[in-house]
Amino acid sequence: MTAAERARALLVAGGLAANQHNYHMAQPLLTESAAIARELGAGGRLPLARTCIELSWTMVALLDFAAAQCYGQEALALGQVLDDPWVRGQALSGLGAAASDQGDDQTARQHFDAALACAQPLGDTPVYGSALSSLGMLLGRQGDYQAARAHLMQSVTIFHTLGNPLEKAWSLLGLGDIAAAQHNGTDAEQYYEQALTIQRELNDIDHAGHTLAAMGRLAQRQGDYARSRELLYESLAITIKMGYRPGIADTLEAIGSLIAAQGQAERAVLILGAVDELLRQDHVFLKPIIQPMHDHLLSALRDQLGAAAFTTAWTAGAAMPLDEVTALIMNG
Repeated sequence: MTAAERARALLVAGGLAANQHNYHMAQPLLTESAAIARELGAGGRLPLARTCIELSWTMVALLDFAAAQCYGQEALALGQVLDDPWVRGQALSGLGAAASDQGDDQTARQHFDAALACAQPLGDTPVYGSALSSLGMLLGRQGDYQAARAHLMQSVTIFHTLGNPLEKAWSLLGLGDIAAAQHNGTDAEQYYEQALTIQRELNDIDHAGHTLAAMGRLAQRQGDYARSRELLYESLAITIKMGYRPGIADTLEAIGSLIAAQGQAERAVLILGAVDELLRQDHVFLKPIIQPMHDHLLSALRDQLGAAAFTTAWTAGAAMPLDEVTALIMNG
């Protein structure tokens, strides 16, 4: 096997592991592929760019945002040398995701806008659909619901035409979030159900966990606490199995909100204290669309319990190991 063939084989194996959400397995495979490609000189630029793109997204999933940015910038530079809009668009999307997950929406918007500009001339391709979806999600979080919906609807159409149901489901989830933010529960539930059906059929359990959490939040707002609990506990079980800590934090926050709505203020504060510590450790943030509701909930719970009792429960939750917090919920 030649060096180029080995680099290609490692890229394929690493990409497959990443697609299966096994990022810890993907990272060393992709890192070795990149190292080999760098030794190939000019002939290795395109495979190196593709590998750096995979590594950028993999490191975002592993919450190593500094590494994600380094790989994204390397891929972007290679895209400029190669004059390849696909490479540039994918690299910019990865950089946007890294910025977005760190709460830097301004930088994320710049990267997503640039990714869209690179991808649009390519026509209805996966990279264009992904750029539309990423920008649409961000616009929705920023409250520009009309533009967000237009971008996401266009991405759904593209992915449907291309026969890419996984990406279509992710865009449908975004449309559900926008409808929910606009208090259109009927449309939100329809979008969520469409997304979840696709994810279950294709065994995309990672993304199904996100959808179930969103559906659980919606059910709580509609007053259906039993359904909310069922959906959120299934989401938590999935995120625990996948080991995806931001997903665990998101679902735990939703469960804390549900428990508070059911009158268990002290227990809710304990869970929310654990969420805050988890987010702090991983340097990630709640979705901007959730943050105002979260802040209002904490203020209400502090008023209900009093400052001393609130602080006691919050501190106890923050000190609990994650497995104890999840066990407390799943067994309670």
